[in-house]
Amino acid sequence: MKKMLLHSSLRRYQDKIAAAAPGWELIVVNREDTINADDEIEIVAGMSMAGIGGYSWELLDSLKGVRWVQLRSAGADQLPLQKMEKRGIALTTAIGVHGEPLSESIFAFILGFARGLWWSLHDQSRKFWRRATDVENTIYSPWEMHGQTIGIMGTGVVGSETARLAKAFNMRTLGFSRSGKPAAHFDVVYPLDQLDQLLSQSDFVVNILPLTSETHGLINAARFNQMKPSACYIGIGRGDTTVQQDLIDALKNKKIAFAGLDVTTPEPLPADSPLWSMDNVMITPHVAWATEHYDARVLEIFLRNLDAYLREGKPAFNVFDHRKMY
Repeated sequence: MKKMLLHSSLRRYQDKIAAAAPGWELIVVNREDTINADDEIEIVAGMSMAGIGGYSWELLDSLKGVRWVQLRSAGADQLPLQKMEKRGIALTTAIGVHGEPLSESIFAFILGFARGLWWSLHDQSRKFWRRATDVENTIYSPWEMHGQTIGIMGTGVVGSETARLAKAFNMRTLGFSRSGKPAAHFDVVYPLDQLDQLLSQSDFVVNILPLTSETHGLINAARFNQMKPSACYIGIGRGDTTVQQDLIDALKNKKIAFAGLDVTTPEPLPADSPLWSMDNVMITPHVAWATEHYDARVLEIFLRNLDAYLREGKPAFNVFDHRKMY
């Protein structure tokens, strides 16, 4: 009997998966479980970049029969990709499940900054009554999002949904992608060699980029110098796409006004990082993806791929491209 290994997040969907793969044995792995390396497991599903349960991705070395891994995450940059490619293991991601939660988190950062909510929260903790309208010419002064320009680095599912929501605020939407091809809900999309044009025009810069050789450290001191001093920078893709010390310097030297960060480098962010104590920085602990609907959306992708795998011998959706690194 063929076997597939399921992350515990898919436990509640066992019946649906079993119905889609009759004759297969399903093995659900919890953190405390022991995995038998002798098991001929062909499919590994629901894994995140942290691994499977309490096990790291070194587990793949012992599971010799694995042919396909379905990730629970959109990114794959922390996996042993060369080893997996050499072994011919098909890899599929969960790209597409983050549109709603990440776009909402992006606007939480934007609204917190633009409407002065972030500073009111600080004042509330000190029982300090300070009206932002009494503080002139500082980042504490609220302003409107309507009519402003948002630059979104990444025009995929998350970027497109963010641009769609931005239109409800009558915002001008600029996009950035490798190709610069037009995309839904964007007024203009710039290619890789025209990023500075997006940065110089944007009141809000949103970085949703995956981590690749091209995007590593892409946002650095030179890029921050292209931004408006009043700009809000939101990092919500991968921490290593931003040179973090350059971000800290830009905030300190008022090259930009504010940063909303769901991703940092490293993670967790060390206690001695100056970002923690900066009053123009809002940090969330890489949870922008979190939603009660997350696993159901992952399941939908997995079942589509499972159907293709059982019919054609390989998954068909969100297949990882080792050349592009996403």
